[in-house]
Amino acid sequence: MSLTTAHVSTSPADWEADLERLRCVACESGLAPDAAGTGLACSQCGRAFPVRDGVLVVKDEPEADNRIARDFYNSPLWPKFRFWEKFFWVCN
Repeated sequence: MSLTTAHVSTSPADWEADLERLRCVACESGLAPDAAGTGLACSQCGRAFPVRDGVLVVKDEPEADNRIARDFYNSPLWPKFRFWEKFFWVCN
């Protein structure tokens, strides 16, 4: 399943229908709905994967370059940069 064509829904029934495709990122075992009903959990190692806004969260914090990009786009510098980005795009 491609990430660009993946169907994401907040309905637990949709997640349950696609469980055979999902694997734990730690041990590659199958996932099942967790006891609280708020996400999925690994059937082998027990690692929890919450579902937030219909998105299965496999990693809470980005690493390395992804963290740098997140910090930049969430900073007050981003709106200032957008102006110059649009300006140079128009000039070219």
